[in-house]
Amino acid sequence: MIEDILVLAPTKNIEQKAIKLSKAHEINAKVVFCETNEVAIEWARYYASQGVKAFVSRGGMALAISEALGIHVIRIKVDIEDFSMAVKKATTYGSIVGVIINSHIEHLIPSISEEYHVNLIKIEVPPSGDFINAIETAVVQDHVEVLVCGIAPSRIASSMNIPYS
Repeated sequence: MIEDILVLAPTKNIEQKAIKLSKAHEINAKVVFCETNEVAIEWARYYASQGVKAFVSRGGMALAISEALGIHVIRIKVDIEDFSMAVKKATTYGSIVGVIINSHIEHLIPSISEEYHVNLIKIEVPPSGDFINAIETAVVQDHVEVLVCGIAPSRIASSMNIPYS
């Protein structure tokens, strides 16, 4: 039997939460951990061909799937707990933290900054998605030492030897 919903999880934490929630609420969902957007797109392509109509993922991965396949993807939003924990982890690497986040939690920057006694700097990424230039600019101009970001920018940060959370 094919599942009704496909959850494409960009992190192990999201994968575990999705499995737990789908079991607790008896939801017929397939949950797949996808290390890259390309892997997520292939899973989504396969399950779309099998008749799955509901796809769920987060942030950049949801956008990549939607753009590649022309399907609607329900987005899992980053919540205050996710953001707060990422900042807390980032403070172990430095006190000037660049933040690449969605606008729906941008208002949390001042309070989280105060809570963890850290300088949080919002990094603006142009519509073209040029993460490399945005990150390089933040490091040079704002002296960013560590990033709080999603999957795509974290891979770029890793390649630039910049710690991330």
